[in-house]
Amino acid sequence: MIMAETKNTGRGIPKTRLDYNDPMLLLEVEGLARDGYDDQQIAEILNVAPETFSKNKNKKQADGSKSLLSISLTKGRRPLSVLVENSLYKRAIGQKVVTTKVVTKREYNDQLGRYETNIYDEITETELPGDVNAQIQWLKCHKPDIYNVQPIKVDVTSAGNELKETPRIGRIEHVVIAADQVKTSSGEDDFIQPAPARTRVA
Repeated sequence: MIMAETKNTGRGIPKTRLDYNDPMLLLEVEGLARDGYDDQQIAEILNVAPETFSKNKNKKQADGSKSLLSISLTKGRRPLSVLVENSLYKRAIGQKVVTTKVVTKREYNDQLGRYETNIYDEITETELPGDVNAQIQWLKCHKPDIYNVQPIKVDVTSAGNELKETPRIGRIEHVVIAADQVKTSSGEDDFIQPAPARTRVA
């Protein structure tokens, strides 16, 4: 743990004043990030206010590059990101899961002429199919220009017409349903001629 000067604010536990360019502090932060702690938890461990920690994390260096604190956090979390990515990939394509279960069997021993309780490891291999949701997430992350596309909103102004949205996948589709028949409040059917639709792509 890095020792630093503490400042008593007059309220609660005195907070620590850290040198965020100290190599030893940066190594400690990197290690905490590698262990899975988030920013707020790291700030609490270092006895600094989360707001102060976040401010120093987002502060740029003189040359405009990221702060050393931000770089240390990124370096620490990079192995975790790789593990999560590999796990998502395996779940997307499917995988084999091997489980080991300890079982006991009471068996007769011919040499000793008596029953004995023997312990065995029962190994089971299960084939898990690919997960569709994981496949979608993987494609959105690695091919965002194709799979991470927002629906196009089509604004139709026309008497008796409805608006439908269709997602854009490869091409744009506009779906407009013209209402030839409108039900009045009295329950009778009135037939109207709808005005030409004016389409505007948002």
